[in-house]
Amino acid sequence: MLATFDRTLRLANLRFDGAAARRIGKAGRGWQAIEAALDLARVALAGEQAGAGQHVLSFTVDYARTRIQFGRPIGSFQAIKHMAADLFLESESAISAARYAAAQLAAAAPTPRRPWSWRPSPVRMPS
Repeated sequence: MLATFDRTLRLANLRFDGAAARRIGKAGRGWQAIEAALDLARVALAGEQAGAGQHVLSFTVDYARTRIQFGRPIGSFQAIKHMAADLFLESESAISAARYAAAQLAAAAPTPRRPWSWRPSPVRMPS
């Protein structure tokens, strides 16, 4: 097990010494298959992190509503409102970036004629 900051995420370093192997993809094109899998993993991780940011924002807003200081909720203080607004902007930007990355990946999905064509192409996001 690898040490991580997020204890809910289990990571490991795998080593395959003497393991049976099978070729990935066509000869000389195996790395493209690995890149495609890594692209999928990166998009999934971006979505996971954007969701975590949204969850943290929710916790923060709830705390600001319930924590009382100087006789009133701390969420009523302008400085806290500004910080919450900044966090909201960061959270929404992360969600938008993750959705855009997923749309780019989907737009460049493989076809029967191009089985490993995963390079991003310009795509318009739905409004």
